Amino acid sequence: MLVVFFLSVEPYLLLYYPLPLDQTIVIDSLKIWVSELELYINLKPQKFEEGIRLEKFLFVLSRGLEDPVRATRVFQLAKVAKEKGHEVNIFLVDDAVAYAILGLADNVVAPTGDNAKQYIDYLVEKKVTFHLCTPCARTRLFGEDQFIEGAKLSTAGILIDLATESKVFTF
Repeated sequence: MLVVFFLSVEPYLLLYYPLPLDQTIVIDSLKIWVSELELYINLKPQKFEEGIRLEKFLFVLSRGLEDPVRATRVFQLAKVAKEKGHEVNIFLVDDAVAYAILGLADNVVAPTGDNAKQYIDYLVEKKVTFHLCTPCARTRLFGEDQFIEGAKLSTAGILIDLATESKVFTF
């Protein structure tokens, strides 16, 4: 057993926690793992809602209007994640940038009956950011005045930054 003392930020108290060896615990969003020789403390902030840890998800879509199955699925899963309270970002590359253009997703329906527009509308309403690959959008002559609400041009660097801090789904 190892005893660890923490000075809490609020209300500025010294906290005493006896920690069992080879256990992982979470104390005030600090993830702590203790072994006989080492103490690991993950200071990455964690969000909790009703006892459930909230995550950050990145959904990357590269398929365009020709593949309604993948498109509706990525937007459906993003919607489910958002409904559960998770942080959601969508990054559209290659032909997928078409989904962020007003009106182009209106008639995209998968064989299951899923409609891409209904999912996109929900995500827009919930203020999910749609990142568009800048060269992909410009090559297709899409202008920012044509974007759906919440869509913005982004770079490969932003994609990498989002990926390093998120759980990533690619379609």
